[in-house]
Amino acid sequence: MIQKALVWFRRDLRLKDNEALSACLEDGIQPVPIWLGTEDGSRVGSALKVGLHYSLTDLKRQLEAFGLTLILRQGDCLLNILSLLEECQARKIYWNRRYAPEEIKHDTLIMHALKSKGYEVKSCASQLLIEPMYLKNQSAQPYRVFTPFFKALSEKNIPKPKPNPLTGRVFKSLKLPSLPLSEFKLLPSIPWYRDFFTITDFSRADALHKLQILKEHKILDYGTHRDIPSIDGTSLLSWALRLGVIGAKEVWHSLVFEPQNLVFLKQLAWREFSAHLLFHFPESLHEPLNPRFKIWPYNHDNLLLKAWQRGKTGVPIVDAGMKQLWQTGYMHNRVRMICASYLTKNLNLHWAVGERWFYDTLIDADEANNIMGWQWVSGCGADAAPYFRIFNPVLQSAKFDPEGAYILKWLPELKGLRGKFLHQPWLQDNIKYHKPLVCLEDSRKQALKIYKNLQENVWHLPSQNLS
Repeated sequence: MIQKALVWFRRDLRLKDNEALSACLEDGIQPVPIWLGTEDGSRVGSALKVGLHYSLTDLKRQLEAFGLTLILRQGDCLLNILSLLEECQARKIYWNRRYAPEEIKHDTLIMHALKSKGYEVKSCASQLLIEPMYLKNQSAQPYRVFTPFFKALSEKNIPKPKPNPLTGRVFKSLKLPSLPLSEFKLLPSIPWYRDFFTITDFSRADALHKLQILKEHKILDYGTHRDIPSIDGTSLLSWALRLGVIGAKEVWHSLVFEPQNLVFLKQLAWREFSAHLLFHFPESLHEPLNPRFKIWPYNHDNLLLKAWQRGKTGVPIVDAGMKQLWQTGYMHNRVRMICASYLTKNLNLHWAVGERWFYDTLIDADEANNIMGWQWVSGCGADAAPYFRIFNPVLQSAKFDPEGAYILKWLPELKGLRGKFLHQPWLQDNIKYHKPLVCLEDSRKQALKIYKNLQENVWHLPSQNLS
């Protein structure tokens, strides 16, 4: 009888650059691919579920070309694994390691439970360029500043992605019970998710196509075009990296380490940096990395939050971003920073409420990226900008969307405005648009006052070295 083993897919919905799948084949074992729903310690927002549905559909199709069936089960992961091991008479399971705190906790418990019953677990490294435990500074401490982190990462020998281990093989499919994907109810009941397809169809073919466009065209102007929200200047690969439709090593090694590519490679490294930070500082899931900010006097005004969520702040660039987010599940990265800065520094709302909203509505919602991005913008995270650097949404809008192409796409009601009035409609008389929630200048001064108090230890909190 052919020896079989389970291969558990989670953040790695691909065949190439999948260390767990490769390890199984290298051991001469027939893989039994499984996916066990979202009760696996991972955090899955509503928009991400849509991508998960279609990416799993695509993975199923890819596996079937090699005679393999992706077995779908839901419920308690340990019970499902034990049942599947017995059903296919296997003694071993392979998976790729995950690094978010709850994921680690979940996988550790399952590993110990399986080993206690005599089963073998083989975990592999396939999600990141390099695992967090293997990249530290000269004091054996994790990096908290990006520049030295990137330098150290660049000097590492990043393993090349392994090829698809199924190539040239055809297996006899196992007849094991499997749920239809519709049973997992990953698609919402309202039709808003259909606009996601303006970004991607969540297939590997689309991810590879986007990577090819990046290599051949976008990379040449990436340093400038990535900041202009009205043009298609970013890679649009963030969803694929989050779902594991494409691997980080695949992307890294597809680009030669030359000056023209460094701006993009640094963006990929920021993703890595965030994952490392969350791994080393799991408390940052809920707490600011800089403990001084624990007693920041935030507002708790739900009406302000709802106005921001619905794109009714009265600031066009912010409102346009929030409209784009709701309609497409995506928001341009420059606009994400502007919207986050406005929420935390002008409305003085807690970074966590913004983080939760982004996580639920973004098709590329990555827990580490999202948390560390919000903490960075609000000033309480690692490598944070100086406290006096506050995004002015009007200046940002005028600089990166001078003709208002992005604003008018998402706010067509402002089509009669031009010049400064398009960025500040409150300056024009008789304009029927939302009045600004707050005065930008007054709210900026208030934020600066609070930040200055923190810097000067007015509240007598212990300082922290973030170098």
